[in-house]
Amino acid sequence: MGFTQLRSRLLATAERAIRESFSKDEIIIEAVNGISDIDKAINLLDERIASWKSILSGAKISNSDIGITHQFEETLTNLASYRKNVTAYMTKLCEEIAPKTTALAGAVITARLIAAAGGLRRLAFLPASTIQVLGAREAVLRHVKTGEKSPKHGIIFAHPSINKALRTDRGKRARALASKLAVAARMDYFRQRSP
Repeated sequence: MGFTQLRSRLLATAERAIRESFSKDEIIIEAVNGISDIDKAINLLDERIASWKSILSGAKISNSDIGITHQFEETLTNLASYRKNVTAYMTKLCEEIAPKTTALAGAVITARLIAAAGGLRRLAFLPASTIQVLGAREAVLRHVKTGEKSPKHGIIFAHPSINKALRTDRGKRARALASKLAVAARMDYFRQRSP
């Protein structure tokens, strides 16, 4: 076997391994991180526009001043539209990859949990108690370091059943939701792996 044949076989093997190692939950992670970045950019631009308008209000302004603020507003509108498209794409992926978890928690919470865990596989193997506080890393570290109260919830606080609940009921509801999410994540992960 010559060098070129060996090289082409090794390249084919490497390409196949890369294709097989690719998982759609990595796209979900990138999408949810991208949405967070877009949100930061939108907030910064919105603040800049408000600041700019407050400076220009009441002042004698030229057409170029008006034009530049309109360009900022147009960019803001485009970013909001792009965020909507990325969110729709992420929702579709979440429904495809983790339908039970998405039905239970919604696409955004599911995507954030998958991202925080490092993938659907890792999320599926986490205990419910860890899923409950996933995303509250700083509060957990503060609890360990200073002895403050342990956090009752992390990412799952965004779920309506928790954030609209009375403060005294949030811990119980977070535990119940985390238990259901742990089961749903396992069902989603092992559903993918079964033939």
